[in-house]
Amino acid sequence: MSNNTRRAFFALVDFIAFNASYLLAFVLNASLAAPDAGAADAAGAGSVAGAYFKVYLTGFLILIAVKLAAQFVTSVYRIVFEFANLAVFKRAWLALAAGTFASVTAAALLGIEPALAPRVILFSFIFDVVFVSASRFLYVSRAAGTEQAADIARSALQKPHTASAKEAKRVLFIGL
Repeated sequence: MSNNTRRAFFALVDFIAFNASYLLAFVLNASLAAPDAGAADAAGAGSVAGAYFKVYLTGFLILIAVKLAAQFVTSVYRIVFEFANLAVFKRAWLALAAGTFASVTAAALLGIEPALAPRVILFSFIFDVVFVSASRFLYVSRAAGTEQAADIARSALQKPHTASAKEAKRVLFIGL
């Protein structure tokens, strides 16, 4: 997969993940706020989802765009996840934390009240980490399944040769 195709793929996956995380966080917040108000029935869940989509275009879509912009600013889409390790995933998680902070700041400045509930912020961050990490992990496991990616990974993980002090003193001069 070329760099631009991979970046577009991850941006699309993140857009879907951020949408799902905000929706799930909003529904979970509403069900925790009124647990006895019929959260188990489909009509209650439908009305909560309806309330979410009532604010979607003027609120949550803007916050999703802010999170995607934060991902671009922190250059998460430049990471080659075929060779990812724990440090790379930590970097992606820090970028998600920065994106969550940026979206909370934007929600406060724009007055998007449903996104400022502490449980919505917490649950959306948790769902972001889970969905984005799962998508990257699945991508890495798919890429590692190919023979060529495995060969490249093995050669990339080999320790580079460093010359010892004795080897560094030996110099071969070739000249005319």
